[in-house]
Amino acid sequence: MKKVLLVVLALVANGAFGQITEQANASGSYIEVVATATETVLPDKILIEVTLKENGKSGAKEPISSQEKNLIKGLDSLNIPPNRLSKEGAKTNSVQVNWFKEKQISQAVYILELKNSQEISTAFTLFQKLKVEHAILYESTHTQLDSLQEEVEVKAIIAAKNKAKRLVQALDSDLGKPILITQNEPRENGIYFIDGVKVRGSVQIPSIAYEAPFIDQDPYIEIQKLKIEASILVRFEIK
Repeated sequence: MKKVLLVVLALVANGAFGQITEQANASGSYIEVVATATETVLPDKILIEVTLKENGKSGAKEPISSQEKNLIKGLDSLNIPPNRLSKEGAKTNSVQVNWFKEKQISQAVYILELKNSQEISTAFTLFQKLKVEHAILYESTHTQLDSLQEEVEVKAIIAAKNKAKRLVQALDSDLGKPILITQNEPRENGIYFIDGVKVRGSVQIPSIAYEAPFIDQDPYIEIQKLKIEASILVRFEIK
């Protein structure tokens, strides 16, 4: 027997939709609903790449080992523990001073983990004071990202259930059990950055936080907020 498919209701609103489909087969009637939930948070793990250089463009003359000690001491005075500063590598470069002479330049690269805008501001003030050669915004994220994503997904499922219930009640019917739950992500991973807050203490250049030639300016860094989004499709039986 040829199956007959009858669309009873289709609704599109606020980026979500609901539809009720009645089938002349054993599966019975059901409603499909898509709902979206979002959460916005500031990152609590901001990684800064810090470069120390001897005889670089910042004018720092001290050996790398001495600059490193001063950096650790300065961070400690800001209540930023030494274990948040990890050494990525050290190397010596040769640069051409003139046609006949090369100069050796030693440098070391570190990753510094900061927690909030206050730490960023005080850290970059310290960088200026110590004539740190270079600092750049390396990465920003949130330490509870997985659990936040799960919470947003649950909110989306609850929103889908409430939407489906309203639509079914409008037809004087009752909502049955869910028979399908699947993600309908609008973006990859459902996590992306949006406009954030500006923090004093860095250079207003995309991604670059601070560099030696700009130490006399009054610049800013923009820390972008994380927007966590989940879009869930749920299919419910109609009693």
